[in-house]
Amino acid sequence: PALVIVVASVVTLILVCYFIPKIIEPLKSLNPDVELPYLTQLVANAGQFVLGNWFWILLGLILFIFALSAFHRTPMGRYGSDWIKLHFPVVGNLLARRIVAARVSNTFATLVHCGIPIISCLRIVSQTQPNYFVARSFQNTVRVVEEGGNLVQPLEESKIYPPLMIDMLAIGEESGTLDTVLDKISQHYTDEVDAALDVFTRLLEACLMLVVGLIVLVVALAAYLPYFKLQSFI
Repeated sequence: PALVIVVASVVTLILVCYFIPKIIEPLKSLNPDVELPYLTQLVANAGQFVLGNWFWILLGLILFIFALSAFHRTPMGRYGSDWIKLHFPVVGNLLARRIVAARVSNTFATLVHCGIPIISCLRIVSQTQPNYFVARSFQNTVRVVEEGGNLVQPLEESKIYPPLMIDMLAIGEESGTLDTVLDKISQHYTDEVDAALDVFTRLLEACLMLVVGLIVLVVALAAYLPYFKLQSFI
């Protein structure tokens, strides 16, 4: 997808900044007062703006990227970024939360198999999670378990983890087979994530190709509309 975006951006810039002006130039030389179609004029103006301000556009883009990167490293930036990852429409529910479930259950299962006490496992899991909200959910779980509660309730109340994972954890905790259940959860969500990533990548590539096609169509119309208009006067 990244390669498609780069190629599409380069092709669009070439078409708008070089191809369209080369087409308009002969028409203007024949009749300087000719009125170009609105779409053609719009694309031509966009090309002229980019050519005339490319340095400032590039500088602004670089500064924006640096500012965004610096903000992301602040506590507020990390908080906002982590929240968006879990709550972004479609992607958050169908992909991000399943990735979290697979990662958490895999780490938890490995620690339990090593014979580490549950509370210590929960602490380690909370310390190894890059997402602020996931880490906080396990910190709350440590507190609840230390007070004599079960580990499922605070995880369920966080509303981060899929319902199936919560149900399986409850069964594992009640039956004393938490290690086995964690293995099954990890495998289940790892398989789901692999399948979801494959579908998401294909959909993203298809959407990008559609956008590229629309851009090419707009530029092609902008290029040929003046000639259609010219033929109508002949």
